Amino acid sequence: MRPNSNRILIVDDSEAIHRDIIKILDSSKNTETHRDLDQMEMVLFDDDPMYQNFQPGKINSISYRIDSAFQGREAIEMVDRAAEETEPYALVFMDVRMPPGLNGIDTIDKIWQKHPDIEMVIVTAFSDHSWEDILLRMGPTDRLMVLRKPFDMITIKQLTLALTKKYNISVKVQNYIDYMELEFCDSDHRIGSMVQELKQLLR
Repeated sequence: MRPNSNRILIVDDSEAIHRDIIKILDSSKNTETHRDLDQMEMVLFDDDPMYQNFQPGKINSISYRIDSAFQGREAIEMVDRAAEETEPYALVFMDVRMPPGLNGIDTIDKIWQKHPDIEMVIVTAFSDHSWEDILLRMGPTDRLMVLRKPFDMITIKQLTLALTKKYNISVKVQNYIDYMELEFCDSDHRIGSMVQELKQLLR
């Protein structure tokens, strides 16, 4: 059973970027942020059973667990460790340029080799890699988005809410598929046993 997650990793060599994103997503410090998130939840996910009891004006807190890495290698180690501890990351904000180590594209590639379900947002002010170049490297994927610096508050909130929700829906679907596969295998085994018992009776 794969766990749901609201865990986020920020990978950037600039401490200021970490502070900015954490400040935007730390909704515990201001009720206006709560209301913004409530409204986005209602618009995006009003057909989800989790949100059927939504009441406008009522604060429904979303709590993200946010970690920081400042180089690509550090990020890879943290993602591996989180998965081993069954507390995986749902979303990673990834800078492109992080000298002197791995760049963001290489880091994403290495992370996805073992953890292909993680949602990724490339955060960059540069045009080192065009969208076409990225797709050639990564292949067509719906788990990668690009966010240009300087970014605004509402974009970060929307991306985080939508992509963590998307990750958890994916986990839910995969858990259901795994369950159904086990059920079918078990059913096949039981049917096979019953057939063998019937054959024994007919002898």
